[in-house]
Amino acid sequence: MNTNIALIGASGSGVTTFISEMYNDIKLLAPKISINEHPRAVSVHSDLITPHTYDILAEDSQHQTKSIVTFTMNDYKGTILKEREAAGPAFFEYENELMNSQSWIILIDSHCFTNDSFDENVKAVVKSCARNIMPFLSDYIEKHNNTPPEIVFAVTKCESVKCSNEEMTKAVMEAFKAINQSRYIPVIVLSDCLHFKSAGLAVLTLLCNTLNKISTNNQNNNNNQEKKTDDTLKYILAAAQCLIINNDSIIVNGFDKYKFECIP
Repeated sequence: MNTNIALIGASGSGVTTFISEMYNDIKLLAPKISINEHPRAVSVHSDLITPHTYDILAEDSQHQTKSIVTFTMNDYKGTILKEREAAGPAFFEYENELMNSQSWIILIDSHCFTNDSFDENVKAVVKSCARNIMPFLSDYIEKHNNTPPEIVFAVTKCESVKCSNEEMTKAVMEAFKAINQSRYIPVIVLSDCLHFKSAGLAVLTLLCNTLNKISTNNQNNNNNQEKKTDDTLKYILAAAQCLIINNDSIIVNGFDKYKFECIP
């Protein structure tokens, strides 16, 4: 299975760090689960965009390693979000990636949640990232008649967060009003490379969601790929469980619907 996971965050929100930590988080799961990066592709606009492609690999009961999921995730300079009016080539490459990705990870700087009131926190999220991200979200809704099926909000550099999980969840959803809140439960994690393994958890969770939908479609269509997809989903769920055990402080909202399993 190949899938695209789009990262989106303002300049200084930690996009490059998030990618690095995601790789390190999943690498810690070896030998049962491991990650391998493909040789770097070169973007036409390599000064602004750095493409990454990864394989998630699993070791079976015979200690044989096989690739089970391939996904792409691009690094970029946060200034690209502000190039909508300039409409340069790099902007269109980045926007095309977003429009064709069903999974988004939106990065929010934790400093947005250090204010004295809820309203000030909401304004900070809007000013810091939502006002530059919302146009992309609106474009996606116009193109697909819906929001991206899977969105994870990662609150980065989170050592300074003071507000409660409930307040943070309400502030995020208030800042991103275009998301249909009656149909979407926001998935929010704290991300801090010094203490948490949430970058890996966020990516594995999105892969779980994608695989689960494929599995459901295979069942409905009596597809012979059903068992292969279910086995892959089991491995990814197990990997996510390894990152979440004894570290539930990273979870702000939205993970209660996942039934994580033990490594097969």
